[in-house]
Amino acid sequence: METCLICLGKTGDVLNVLPIVHHWSILNKKKPTMMVSKQYSDILDRVDYAYRVIYEGHWSDLSGALKLAKQKFNSTICLATYGEKFDIEHRTSSFVLDAYERAGLLPLYDTLPLHIRWEPRAPFKRPTILFADHSQSSPFLYKQEMYALLKSEFPQHQIMLLSDVLLPHVADFAGWYEQADALVTVETMHMHLSAATRTPVFALATDKPSKWHGSPCSKRFAWYCRYGEFAARRGELIEAIKDRLAGVKKPEILCLN
Repeated sequence: METCLICLGKTGDVLNVLPIVHHWSILNKKKPTMMVSKQYSDILDRVDYAYRVIYEGHWSDLSGALKLAKQKFNSTICLATYGEKFDIEHRTSSFVLDAYERAGLLPLYDTLPLHIRWEPRAPFKRPTILFADHSQSSPFLYKQEMYALLKSEFPQHQIMLLSDVLLPHVADFAGWYEQADALVTVETMHMHLSAATRTPVFALATDKPSKWHGSPCSKRFAWYCRYGEFAARRGELIEAIKDRLAGVKKPEILCLN
């Protein structure tokens, strides 16, 4: 029986489900077929554990993609958590966890690795903190304040805005993370892609229009908070970064998702 895993969302959504797809390939000892939108299909150029079927319609047309998949495949698993004019059932506390729940893998969240190829980057010429400041779907209103804060508190580091960087393939940002001392990221694809590296990640997840729309806490994060908590916890963030740069060992982050 041929199964199609459907994830029609943007780059971050596809990155979020790739650990599920990889696990499925191991569990079933074969490559699954993955339906993705044409607009964001190039992310699969860097994986070798899934066949690709491109949905030619708009990435938000989940209804159309489901209809096509059911016509072409014996079995479908919808990992997508967004569709225009599509009533998405919120089964868990986050869209990320919902994808795992729909795959029957919710207990494995935060245990499955992200496998994706990227081009290595040469070392930075000076110590570097990367700031993934831009999110089209979940903009962070304090990004200018955050940038100024990082520059002020870490004068020996160059603070690089990833919104200023354009690479041939988004997966290659992982090579940049690997050469940086830290990655500070808002709710964007960088938060998901960083799972492929060992870089310390300081994550700010959206809580608008609800917490379900933001990424859940992960034990791989060095620090985590919601957008609405930033004003009260920005000092805590700076101390967390300083501790990590100084090599201070901290207990694994406690996640209550």
